[in-house]
Amino acid sequence: MHHPLQLRVPDWHSVYCEDIAASVVSRKWAIAFALEQNAAIFTTHFPGTSAGRVQNSALGLSWTPFKQE
Repeated sequence: MHHPLQLRVPDWHSVYCEDIAASVVSRKWAIAFALEQNAAIFTTHFPGTSAGRVQNSALGLSWTPFKQE
């Protein structure tokens, strides 16, 4: 994933996605896995810390970064 907004709109892609269809499938799988397993996710492009969890709330999906100490 390139940006936390893609949690809510995984169909959004960047110019760096060479295979758009495959990148959408990959993002949707990663999001579902993260939610089902409460998995720690390590991205390469999120601003600030790129380690955290995907959270589901009444407002939709969001990114909760791990606190840096």
